[in-house]
Amino acid sequence: QPAAATEIPGRGIEGVLHNRLYRLGSAGFVAELSGAAPPHDPGSGVTPVYLGVDGQWLACFQLHDGLRPEAQATVDYFRQAGKTVVLLSGDHDVLARQVGDQLGIQTTIGGYLPDEKLAFVKRLQDKGAVVAMVGDGINDAAVLSAADVSFAMGAGAALAQAHADAVLLCGRLDAVADCARVAASTMRVIRQNLGWASVYNAVAIPAAAMGLLNPWLSGVGMALSSAVVVANALRLRRSA
Repeated sequence: QPAAATEIPGRGIEGVLHNRLYRLGSAGFVAELSGAAPPHDPGSGVTPVYLGVDGQWLACFQLHDGLRPEAQATVDYFRQAGKTVVLLSGDHDVLARQVGDQLGIQTTIGGYLPDEKLAFVKRLQDKGAVVAMVGDGINDAAVLSAADVSFAMGAGAALAQAHADAVLLCGRLDAVADCARVAASTMRVIRQNLGWASVYNAVAIPAAAMGLLNPWLSGVGMALSSAVVVANALRLRRSA
């Protein structure tokens, strides 16, 4: 058991074991401790995670992530809806671009630290963009908090979930598209209800004020108007 362990967002973990300082993480992070470049480059297609101790490289773990089955359909949905999809990753830029090319994402940036992701999102917001963010790691906590709307994966880090607006308990990316569909339907129903209420009041209130409608008829008309609004809103239950 390490005597002390600290996680450095976007870089790795360091801890003291038997009075020796160990680091596990990116090549640059471990190189600061070992004082030399990695002994070999694992190449593209994998994410290397290095382990080192004072002045010595100990191991290189090569990790590979496959695409989620629903990733392509989710990206296609937002692209067809006219949204700009951006992939920001802390993984090696070559690996991130391979994933971006597979999904047809035009803007893909790899090797980003948490503060760089945050700065990127803030630049988009300064240009007037409304940014939605999906993330699952501790490194995503800051940018999830800064985004206009954010989603954390149910199986992701607790810190990311705490900073997100919503947590996808199902752990599926297409749930983000489902949320977008429900939100669009909700806004459409709100506009319909406001339109109906405006037209009804514009006609019924002057008619009642001029005595063209009996009091009981006005009351029935108001109740029916409210019933139409409620019935229209209940249609959302079928699309949710």
